[in-house]
Amino acid sequence: MYRYRHVVVDEAQDLNPAHWKMLRTMVRLGPDDIFLVGDTHQRIYDNHVSLGSLGVNIRGRSSRLTLCYRSTREILRR
Repeated sequence: MYRYRHVVVDEAQDLNPAHWKMLRTMVRLGPDDIFLVGDTHQRIYDNHVSLGSLGVNIRGRSSRLTLCYRSTREILRR
């Protein structure tokens, strides 16, 4: 039996293969099993992994966000 029905991961770009394997074992494979948020341009570690090879299927399930709500116009002008 799996411990969780869903897993939410923030800063996913900084996880290594061991982290991904652990997360995969925590929740049953399904349509809403793992929700990931990450920005590969903000990666602080050199962890380049193929999520599919670790049992995390994002093919056809991912979205690229093109609008930043973090930075106001005032901040961007500086």
